[in-house]
Amino acid sequence: QDFFQTVDGISTASGERYWRDRLASVKRKSVLKELAALRTMLGWAKTAGHIASVPIITSPDRRAIGTPTTKPHKGKAIAFSEPEVTGVIDRLPEIGRKSRKYGATYRIRDRFIVQWETGLRPSTVDELRGDDYDAARGVLAIRDEADKARFGRELPLSPAACAALDRSAPDGGGAIFGRHDYRVQLRAAALAAGLPKD
Repeated sequence: QDFFQTVDGISTASGERYWRDRLASVKRKSVLKELAALRTMLGWAKTAGHIASVPIITSPDRRAIGTPTTKPHKGKAIAFSEPEVTGVIDRLPEIGRKSRKYGATYRIRDRFIVQWETGLRPSTVDELRGDDYDAARGVLAIRDEADKARFGRELPLSPAACAALDRSAPDGGGAIFGRHDYRVQLRAAALAAGLPKD
């Protein structure tokens, strides 16, 4: 909107000016995504009768690189001791306040017990389903599609992880923990456990 101002301002010539201007700020890959969104919007506008024809929007040449964005470096990772980690987990709420909203028990502490005991990525824990857990054998089946590296495998579980999954895993194939934002609860638990604010 800042660049084209109005729909009438979008043309083949202004489209090329747009991506040439954007290449000075972002990489070619980002520009291609933006142009795809622009073309989709123009196609919708034509179908809806807002414009008479769709202008041809060209793309940067394959040799164009663009400009990498400079992101601030991540801070140095901090290693926590086992008592510090378990102190935070112990202070997490057992069940989330939004359990009713999601129509299922939203078990926060058990989720982090499983994550700590198994070392699984948060995104993998998000994807765990009830039928992934074999309580009789004490193992968790990690499906290919649930793992970032597509590394399907069976994971032996500690007694603490088994106990957490016994409390949390639903019968059948539903999500065990699901995908939620835990930042507020983690921050409160960390402060309650005596960790410094930084």
